[in-house]
Amino acid sequence: MIDSFINYVSRREAAILSAVSLSEQLVQKLSDIILCAYNCFQVPSCENLHGLVYKIAKCELIQKPLALLLTIHSGAWREQDVYKVYCCMTCTAEKVLGQIVSEPLSLLEQRTLRYFEQFVGNSNSRNLSTLLWFITGLPVCTEKNVRITFNALTGLSCRPVAHTCQ
Repeated sequence: MIDSFINYVSRREAAILSAVSLSEQLVQKLSDIILCAYNCFQVPSCENLHGLVYKIAKCELIQKPLALLLTIHSGAWREQDVYKVYCCMTCTAEKVLGQIVSEPLSLLEQRTLRYFEQFVGNSNSRNLSTLLWFITGLPVCTEKNVRITFNALTGLSCRPVAHTCQ
């Protein structure tokens, strides 16, 4: 099960999961990168880590697909309906760019927004999903707009700000 899960996750996650020696530092790295990404909020340790990864693998590779198949099989959803939902939520540059709402005031803000739009326009679906996950908390396109605002802070206080609500 865990070997299949290693093939399912990203290369970076797979490299961490494949590490032979489980030091406390590696357990913390797993917690920060993998466990949180799969909504596992139990405190990991060297002793329980294998069990936690097994539970995540079981959920991602068996339970979630099974729930979807049972829903389709019950007639509640047809395969075409599932495909339509998938297509609607799949990230594309056009969809993400269409969600961006911003009112840059200065030329510098306009240039910064243009750079961001170029980045989005040149990103693949996986990177766009990661970006949306960072901004909205969801790795898929939704109906919400992403409001990008600018501030006059400088130095370490200067940071990107994005909102999906008022």
